[in-house]
Order: sequence, then C-alpha cells, then structure tokens
Amino acid sequence: MFLISIVAMGKNRVIGVQDQLPWKIPSEHQHYIKTVGDSPYLIGRKNFEINKEFHQNRNAIVLTRKKM
Repeated sequence: MFLISIVAMGKNRVIGVQDQLPWKIPSEHQHYIKTVGDSPYLIGRKNFEINKEFHQNRNAIVLTRKKM
C-alpha cells in the first residue's frame, strides 16, 4: 500500500484565503486529479463542502469534528 500526501501551502504558510486557495494554477489541479485517481483520499470538511460537486462521486473520506 502507498500513502501519498498532497499539501497546498504558500511560502508564508497560508493554506487558504476566504475558503479558497490563494492561487489558481490549473496544472496543479490536474496533477491532484491524476495522483488521486480512483483511490480513497482524506479531505477536510470545509474543502469538501466548498467543492462538493467535484468530490461527490469520488472516494472522499471527510475529516470533521461535526457529527454528520
């Protein structure tokens, strides 16, 4: 089994601004999609909720403190 970690973080250690990535680089998004493929992956609740349409038909495991 392989475990792959993908982290998006700016040089100033910021990971988001107003519930969005602080940059838009299409090639990074394509790399993410290619790397994840059909494999299960962990994702934070906020990211899942903001991009629900993208993650709905995939093997997302949502991390949250909320009871769902």
